[in-house]
Amino acid sequence: MTAVGCKKASEPVPQSETHRWIAPAQGAIDVYVNQFTLSPTNGSILRPNFTGPSITNVSTSTNQKDKPPYGAKISYIGTKDGIDHYSVVITYPVGEEMKSETKEIFYRGSDIEIFRDSEYRIGIRPSTEKRTEPNQSLQTMPKTMPTYLARR
Repeated sequence: MTAVGCKKASEPVPQSETHRWIAPAQGAIDVYVNQFTLSPTNGSILRPNFTGPSITNVSTSTNQKDKPPYGAKISYIGTKDGIDHYSVVITYPVGEEMKSETKEIFYRGSDIEIFRDSEYRIGIRPSTEKRTEPNQSLQTMPKTMPTYLARR
């Protein structure tokens, strides 16, 4: 499956083509591993903070008794022309074995589903938490729905 905004990894993008030293243009993201057959919120969410040059890759995975894990490891490559470039390694079971795939993501700020099977989906999306400044830690968004959304 190929999602919009991502492709199978081939050759790495040379550092001269992206600018790693700047924070992602699209802001904070969530990396999710969702067991959608149970609920839209069941699974694991990772909220990486790629605002500093020392953070290069982070990962998340499921951990259920008697079930093989699904996981994602994401690396921020850089930003060019307002598009954030990530490399994501996803792992998932195929029969009795585990499979890994690397996908290059060119992120423009919307939800991208990278992987889906009959039970799980893995993707990235705009964070459900927000930063007030690029180098500030994440803050939880208000629990109440904004009035402009409640009127819809």
